Amino acid sequence: MITFLLLVVIMSEGAASAPAEEVTMTVRVRDQTGEEMFFKVKKETKMSKIFNAYAERRGMSSNMLRFMLDGDRIKDDDTPKMLEIEVSVCE
Repeated sequence: MITFLLLVVIMSEGAASAPAEEVTMTVRVRDQTGEEMFFKVKKETKMSKIFNAYAERRGMSSNMLRFMLDGDRIKDDDTPKMLEIEVSVCE
C-alpha cells in the first residue's frame, strides 16, 4: 500500500457576524510535491468527506492516503471544530 502524506491547512471565509456553524471554511490539501486542491466545508463537516473527494479527484482509493495536520494524523470522524483549528475570518 502506498501512503501519501498530506498537509491540511484551513482558512475561513464569511462575515464575522455570521453564526459559527454557518461559516464556510476553505480546506487546502497540499501533497508532498506541493500540488494543492481546495474544498469548501462547514466546521461540522467530517474530514472523511474531504478525504473521499480528494481521492476521487486523484483517481485513487482513500485507503492509500494519510492526511496530516501539524504532524498529527487526521481521523475520518474528525471535523474542523473537533480539531480546534483556529482561523481568521477573511471578508
